[in-house]
Amino acid sequence: MGIKLDYRVITKNILQYVIIILLTLFLLELTLFAFLKYYNLNSILPYFKSVSRSYYMSKDRNIIQFMPECAKYDDELTYTLKEGDCIIKNREFEVKYDINSLGLRDDEKSLDKPEIIVLGDSHAMGWGVAQDKTFAFLTENNSNKNVLNAAISSYGTARESLILDRIDKSKLKYLIIQYCQNDYGENKSFVNNDFKLNITSEAEYQKTVNKHINRKYKPFRFSSMLIRNISRTMRGKNKVVDQAVDRSGEFNVLIEILSNISNKIGNDVKIIIFETNGHNNNDSKLFDYIETIKKENKLGILQDQIMTLDTSEILTGTDYFILDDHMNQNGHQKVANELLKLIQ
Repeated sequence: MGIKLDYRVITKNILQYVIIILLTLFLLELTLFAFLKYYNLNSILPYFKSVSRSYYMSKDRNIIQFMPECAKYDDELTYTLKEGDCIIKNREFEVKYDINSLGLRDDEKSLDKPEIIVLGDSHAMGWGVAQDKTFAFLTENNSNKNVLNAAISSYGTARESLILDRIDKSKLKYLIIQYCQNDYGENKSFVNNDFKLNITSEAEYQKTVNKHINRKYKPFRFSSMLIRNISRTMRGKNKVVDQAVDRSGEFNVLIEILSNISNKIGNDVKIIIFETNGHNNNDSKLFDYIETIKKENKLGILQDQIMTLDTSEILTGTDYFILDDHMNQNGHQKVANELLKLIQ
């Protein structure tokens, strides 16, 4: 005797399960949205903070170099900032950027024979921080020296060395370089290519800009990201980077670029270098590496020129935004204080 199936009951049960799943996803999506919008709640559930950060960093935030009102294509550097002013608004800040005629986040006066030049990426540029709260501005304000902030978002040390060619260095006394671990790819390509930069075409740059400004929310994007993160964690793909990894090859490339910069500015100019990474992922490896080879007298033309600052000793998690991976104004103040000690 066969079993008689009641397809109406089966269909009803399937529909109930589908409704429950969709409702669960909707509630999860709503919860994650709340954590992203009201980020102070993230301290309650750290894992939701991690997912909110992932979503914000990859899908949500406005990036200055891809905003047409803030940046433009450059056939030698891929892009520079656009002269004038623009406003960048993200979850944790709304900041005005005043850009001078050279495409740098500083005033015209600072272009006139600066005594101190700051090179770096978005960390030094002052991402998310008011112009008068950046460590470059604070250093100028407290040292009575003309300081030019020449840092531009996402530049590696390679492009920073090239933007330096456009600046008047006749009165330069200190060159401050903020290094970030993600500079390595650009730097390595630059050195291997005989100190020539591989430039993105204008068409490719514009394609990236269009993709960035036309982003749209897709249903269940938050919850799907959470599920993917859980899956990656279970498969062991979200492991923390091994802090014992050897970075000497990376630093050797950096030293080659610094030596090239030294040839441009002369060995009378002091070079101060320090590393800052996202969400306070800082350690003393760059500081230790340079200090070690300096003691061994292996820095060549940089031997008496280079000075280092260990940010892992001064920065903490509270010196960074919660969602965004950049230093807040507290972090900039701390860096400025330490730079002033070295300069004075």
